[in-house]
Amino acid sequence: MKNAIIKKIKDDLNSGFKTKEFLEFATNSLHYIDRGFIKAGNHNFPYIIINKENSINGQHSNFLITPICFSGPIGFNLEELHIQINRTLKHYELMGGFIQTCFELNENNSFKYYQWGSAYIDFRTCYKIRLGNSLEDYIGKVKNDSKKRLKNILNEKKKYFLAEASSDKDIKIFAEMYSRNAKESKFSPQYCFTLPCWIELLKNNLFKLYLLHYKGKVVSGTIITKINSGFDYTFMAYDREKSDVSRANLLYIARYLNDSGKFLSLGGGIFEDDSLSKFKLSMGGEPYRYARYRFQIGLDNESNKHIIKKKLKSRWP
Repeated sequence: MKNAIIKKIKDDLNSGFKTKEFLEFATNSLHYIDRGFIKAGNHNFPYIIINKENSINGQHSNFLITPICFSGPIGFNLEELHIQINRTLKHYELMGGFIQTCFELNENNSFKYYQWGSAYIDFRTCYKIRLGNSLEDYIGKVKNDSKKRLKNILNEKKKYFLAEASSDKDIKIFAEMYSRNAKESKFSPQYCFTLPCWIELLKNNLFKLYLLHYKGKVVSGTIITKINSGFDYTFMAYDREKSDVSRANLLYIARYLNDSGKFLSLGGGIFEDDSLSKFKLSMGGEPYRYARYRFQIGLDNESNKHIIKKKLKSRWP
């Protein structure tokens, strides 16, 4: 029991998502009321409090949410969170929240009703590549549509070179590439960052930037976050003129980290089963259904049950 508790503490301290650098980075472009860390079960996780329209009563209310990326709790109990809210955040008069977790949902989507309010529990799929295997084993798990492309990339392996960033100049190369991608793909403001943001984030050793070179030119960059017993493929930018650079980048990152952790978490798609999800699946990513909770506080379940069921399925509670 003691060893298990020690391991959980070490896991918390060994996750880049549990750092003030990440929380400051993730909230850089947000209008928030408060931010910090809150305990749910045996783990702390980052939170943000924002003020927005309540989908149920139409009034502006304060809500507790988790930041971007899969940075939520790896162990979670909504009843315990409600107790913590009453202990430490009561003065904000929270009306609800949206918590995206990092643990699997082993049941069907469902509504839960409590004395203090209601919750809708569903999932978002996250894809993970298992590390610690041979190149042949990894290629064997890749879908046929990516397998042929990876073999072509490996035939040119002498032209590729992956290196960890070693200077602000390297970070600038990545930042400019990321900004071009963000503009071309019309990223939402919360996913747009300036060069100083990247520099500050990378001061923490739990975040590493890697640049992939092809024929001496940087064609992609990736920020990897150390999380618990593995890694998170958190941000990626690439040169759109180079064909199959996304596959090459993921391949070389996964092989570079292969002996250093148990898994490489790729995140999910923008929507379930979209082209990004299918890409991650085709590259050997195994799907995991991560639970997420939308909840409302202080509503009478009986008189509001119909509208609760409708509104809690929306993007926001």
